[in-house]
Amino acid sequence: MTTTARRAVPATTWALRATAALSALGVLYQGVTASGVVNSVSGAYGSHQTGAILLHVLTGLMVVAAALDWRLSGGTLAPAVLSSVVFASTFVEATLGADTTLWVHVPLAMLITAATVVVLVGAWRRPA
Repeated sequence: MTTTARRAVPATTWALRATAALSALGVLYQGVTASGVVNSVSGAYGSHQTGAILLHVLTGLMVVAAALDWRLSGGTLAPAVLSSVVFASTFVEATLGADTTLWVHVPLAMLITAATVVVLVGAWRRPA
């Protein structure tokens, strides 16, 4: 019987996993508060704005974690690139949040959601 030693998962990979998970939760929060905005729920717009700022911070941290994982732990460059695209997209998303631009805001939100989930799943699928 052959035994294979498992390598410990690098701290940078754990940081990427954590920030990607928190970013995904932030995206989910934005979806929940967006439904409140669309349905004119009192206070939803302020919560959605606060969530946008939180999402900027979380996705920015995800970029840092992905870049560190790539540079220090031998991870791939793809999560760093995709995280950077997500981070930049959150600012475009915030800019296009007015009633007259929802036709762009909503599809971009779906792309941000999908890309964040891709980073999250990729971080957990990375072999140890």
